[in-house]
Amino acid sequence: MRCLIIFLIGGLIGCTTEISHQDQVRRVNQYLSLRKQKDSAFQLFVADTMKVWFESKEGRPTIRLKSNQSKGPWAAWDSVMNGRTILDSIWFDAKTQAVKTLFTETNDFYDLIGKPASVTEQSFWINHTGEIHESLIYWLPDKNISADILLQPIIEWARTHDSTEIAELYKNEEIEPSAENAVRWKALLRNYQRFKNSMKSTQ
Repeated sequence: MRCLIIFLIGGLIGCTTEISHQDQVRRVNQYLSLRKQKDSAFQLFVADTMKVWFESKEGRPTIRLKSNQSKGPWAAWDSVMNGRTILDSIWFDAKTQAVKTLFTETNDFYDLIGKPASVTEQSFWINHTGEIHESLIYWLPDKNISADILLQPIIEWARTHDSTEIAELYKNEEIEPSAENAVRWKALLRNYQRFKNSMKSTQ
């Protein structure tokens, strides 16, 4: 009976112990720092599976496995496009019970289409074992220029001057991320820049 009481008390203490807001912020900050350094130790801060939402926490999330956090088509794209991310701020948001961050992001693709750096808000939720298990990525509309708007004149030019290439790279009016396509997009965008420069020189 005494053993049962000790077990119940111990279980109750374990269940009611909460990770402080300060510690949650610290854990997310360490996770982000290690990921930026491409240090595999970041996996210590992530649950075996992470649910990721984009724009709003509605509908079916994307499921990311711990072992695939730094893999996938967009990761390959970002690697070729030389993605650069700066953490501007990090804090605990009492309303959503999440650690929130603000990022400034840019890459070679943005540079080539003339897009300023984007500002992204990302929220992280930590489970009772201290692991990040949910995330929401939100692009602040008042701080971002749509890449689609800047890309449209380039698409129109390419359909006239390189129709086969743009048809393959922009299927269904969408970019298909991969390392190979990133290389091809860079070449296409540089050709467009050369075209623009040649037009300016003749004026």
